[in-house]
Amino acid sequence: MVVLEKEAHPGGCIKSHRYNDGLVAELGTRTLTNSYRTVIELLEDAGADHLIEPLETSKFKLAVGGEHRSIFRQLSLVSAALSLPKMFGADKSGKSLKAHYGQVFGQRNYDRLFRHAFAAVLSQPADDYPAELLFRKRARDKTRPKQFTLKGGNLTLVETLLGHGNIELKPSVAVTSIKRRGDAFLIAGEGCAPITAQSVAIAVPSDVASHIAADIAPDLAGLLGELTSGRIHTVHVALERTPQTQNVSNNLIGVDKPYYSVIHTPGDARDVYCFHFNGAAPPTDADLPDIIAEALQCDADKIDIVSRRDSVLPHLSAEQLTTLGRIETYLETADLFLPCNYIQGLSVEDCCLQSQREYLRWTERRLSSVHDALTGL
Repeated sequence: MVVLEKEAHPGGCIKSHRYNDGLVAELGTRTLTNSYRTVIELLEDAGADHLIEPLETSKFKLAVGGEHRSIFRQLSLVSAALSLPKMFGADKSGKSLKAHYGQVFGQRNYDRLFRHAFAAVLSQPADDYPAELLFRKRARDKTRPKQFTLKGGNLTLVETLLGHGNIELKPSVAVTSIKRRGDAFLIAGEGCAPITAQSVAIAVPSDVASHIAADIAPDLAGLLGELTSGRIHTVHVALERTPQTQNVSNNLIGVDKPYYSVIHTPGDARDVYCFHFNGAAPPTDADLPDIIAEALQCDADKIDIVSRRDSVLPHLSAEQLTTLGRIETYLETADLFLPCNYIQGLSVEDCCLQSQREYLRWTERRLSSVHDALTGL
């Protein structure tokens, strides 16, 4: 298997910054859970499950005005009590987060708390996101920590999978087109010579997938073009830790702030924080130090901006569930494959489940082709 990777380093939405003292800052996906059974099975199959490390339960506060408020303080108990009976039997199907959780917890609580909490989870405005694609119920592997990461960060998962002997990675290759050549595909890209392949899997944002699938699957390309994506701008910050300083020790949810969230990771020599902003309108270089200083309650000259990163996530709406259903129907008989983060959902587990399903579909097609060939002898 040949993997063509546009970036110089693989990982997609997973990006781990490793410090020399062992501290890891996650600029993308941070928390894995023991309900991610597919992820755990992949690690077990690769003999890498010993790399699982427990992760402390995340503690969040709300950044409102100049304060860091507790989540409980932002709740309206009256609104919650009036809406509580609606929780039982409430169906997520076809509903947006705003419609479903506004009904379950009360619109006042949704507007004051849950709107911002969901935006922090998804790193994007969340009102219209499909409720059924978030917080799926899954069986837990209780032999594993409830929340965990991996030694060396979550990028270790990507590196472990790429360590398989049958995978060849070609980094810094931007695929520009895919054409059909008889029963095969001809893949052209910047950074490598054309490649002929018997099968093609497209694991890129939906708009890019729509573009490169246009020649080989125009109907699918049209459906993918109906989906939308959002950009996230992540700023990775470090603050020195000394006996005289007391750095902010909570994760933050931005309420009236330009960031969706601030994720804190403590270290012995420093604390690191990852600020997640709307990538379509990130703060200016002039405003950024003041935004960070207010959030971390420190002087701007003490802040070390270690790195920045732009990434892309699906920005789906409940109205697009019909399109997702049509894509799934198309894939049932298609000869190309979509291991992606916009059909099952955008968590790591959702991506792995979609990839597993597409792999099984590829296997069935291969076996069917062999059967047909043998039958024709």
